[in-house]
Formats: sequence, structure tokens, C-alpha cells
Amino acid sequence: MDIILACEPARKIRSGNRGVRGNVPKFGRFESTLERELMELLRFSNSVERFKPQPITIPLRWRGRLSKYTPDGLIVFKRELRHSPILYEVKYREGYRNKWRELKPKFRAARALCRKKLLTSLQTTYPQKRRPYT
Repeated sequence: MDIILACEPARKIRSGNRGVRGNVPKFGRFESTLERELMELLRFSNSVERFKPQPITIPLRWRGRLSKYTPDGLIVFKRELRHSPILYEVKYREGYRNKWRELKPKFRAARALCRKKLLTSLQTTYPQKRRPYT
């Protein structure tokens, strides 16, 4: 896991015409408003030690072809909490529904990798309407 944290992001988030992209100080780049919101919440959390966007690319076979999957981020908690790091993907609930057939083999590959690396795998969904920070 230290190798994952020490390396550059597995996939660079580049500027583009579609979507919202940017940078959260000390956390790295994001490519959607959902990723940005999660990163901002984590940035001010007392339990999070480190965060790494686009931490690893996972090879997999899908529909008879070689493919790859890069999760959105890796959350590392403070040592005293004794919580395994979490590999995560963040999408709108509708995004999961619409692309479930494509996402399912990717999530299986991610879970298999997490079991080998002693990480906690978590896929995050967001409600349809955003709530104000409280």
C-alpha cells in the first residue's frame, strides 16, 4: 500500500471541455463536482490522514477483452483509528444504475485487489439532491 501512496496518480486528470475539473489544496485533482465535494469533506475531517486521487489502475478482462479501471481515490485514516484505507468510486446513484453492467466487473476487480492489499473497498453513492453542509 505504501507504493500506491508514494507514486504519482495512475491516471492524470487533464483539463477539458466536459464537466468540472480542478484542484483541492493538499489533496489533488478532481474531475467532477461529486469528487470535489467528497475531497473537501475529507480535507476537514479529523480522522483522515491522507488522500490520493486516481491511486491505481486495475487490469481486468471484460467481454473477452483486456480492460482497466482506475478508482476515484484512496482514503487513508490516522493510524490511531486502526481503520484500513478505503478505495472509493463516487457517482450519482443514477450513474450506477445506467452503467451497472460495465461497472460490476470493475468493482469485482477492485474488491479482489483490496483483499490482497488489505484495503477496505467502498463504492460511494450520492442522493439525487445535494444537502447543505451542516
